[in-house]
Amino acid sequence: MAEINKVLVLLPVTEEHKKLFRKEAPSAEFIFISRNDIKKEMLENTDVIIGNPPIGLIKEAKELKWIHLGSAGADMYVNKGVLPSGTILTNSSGAYGLAVAEYMLAVLLELFYNLHLYRDNQNHSLWKDEGLSLI
Repeated sequence: MAEINKVLVLLPVTEEHKKLFRKEAPSAEFIFISRNDIKKEMLENTDVIIGNPPIGLIKEAKELKWIHLGSAGADMYVNKGVLPSGTILTNSSGAYGLAVAEYMLAVLLELFYNLHLYRDNQNHSLWKDEGLSLI
């Protein structure tokens, strides 16, 4: 990949992560901003975007070489004419597998043991056995 001069980071990052970005690409200018606060002028001369920019603004990034999405899905970004020709598109597919698996296990346990009923009962100072659910 050609030299990277300007990187727009739209994901929430800590100060420690900002330092790591700058350490890995010391000659690049980094702009850390929420996707909702992007101004089209910020996209001028942007080489890399990390995050999911609004589709309508991408055309302003005429120098864009690479966009890495913070999501697994990239459907909106693969349509013809959305990205400048030759732009590399990557996503975060696979990054959320463990979190989704943990969430699904937690929901199954909640439903099986009726934990949502116990929570509601607790709010009403009711202490009774709700039994098990057969889902």
